Order: sequence, then C-alpha cells, then structure tokens
Amino acid sequence: MPDRIQVDGLNELRRTLKALGDSEGAKEIKSAGRKVAAEIVIPAAKGRASTKLEQRAAQTLKPASVSAGGGLRFGGGFGGAMGAEFGAYGGQLRNTRRGTWHGWNQFRPWRGNSTDAGYFLWPAIRETTPEIKNVYMDALQAIFERTQ
Repeated sequence: MPDRIQVDGLNELRRTLKALGDSEGAKEIKSAGRKVAAEIVIPAAKGRASTKLEQRAAQTLKPASVSAGGGLRFGGGFGGAMGAEFGAYGGQLRNTRRGTWHGWNQFRPWRGNSTDAGYFLWPAIRETTPEIKNVYMDALQAIFERTQ
C-alpha cells in the first residue's frame, strides 16, 4: 500500500496551537482534513472508479475524524475493496479455507505499492493534491488572521 499522506509541519502546528490554548484552531485544522476527504477526495475517487467492482468499493469511502485531523474510511463491509483499488496477481494458486484454487481473477492486475499504485482512490488523491493543499492553507490563513 502506498505511504499515507504526510503534511509536513502539521503535527508541530497542532502542538503549537495546543500550547497556545487555541483549541478552536486545532478544531479548524481537523475540520479542514474532514473537508478534504468529503468534498475533494471522495467525489474524485468515485468519479475515477470505472468498473462495477471499483464503483462498489468507492461507495464504501467515508470521511472520518481521527485524532490527527481528517481521514478516510475505506472498505467497510466489502472485503474486495482493497483488491478493487490495488488489483491482484490473478490466476495464481491460492490456499483458502475452502481448499486450494487459482484465484483472485476478479481484480485488475496488481498495481504495486509505489507512487503510481491504485486504480481510483490514490490516483484521485495525487490529482487533487493542489486542491488539498489549498484547503489546508485557507484554514491556516484563517487561524493566523484571527490570532493577529
């Protein structure tokens, strides 16, 4: 799986806001992350999902609030979601509870776990990176204007 997206300086910013007692600023950063997920990444990923399997997996995408900010929940209730996103090596011998068989042929070919991995979610994130940055910059600008 590709590396998670890391926003340089975000943890330091959150610690600084906490030290300043600016709980509102911390909430605004967290809200920006949720906004990125709900309004930018999820619609873009759903728009890129081209097969029925990918569309079903894309429907599992949900915005999430996590301690560090915003995030995505993916795959809830659909065991094939990761296969739809990253593909699989098809036709290989698989050992399962039901025995040994050649399988996972329902997925597109394995896309790997490098910078070009993924079929719909990670390409959407890569394509919308400028928009994602803008949402965070707008949140930061609002915090700085309020504190001056």
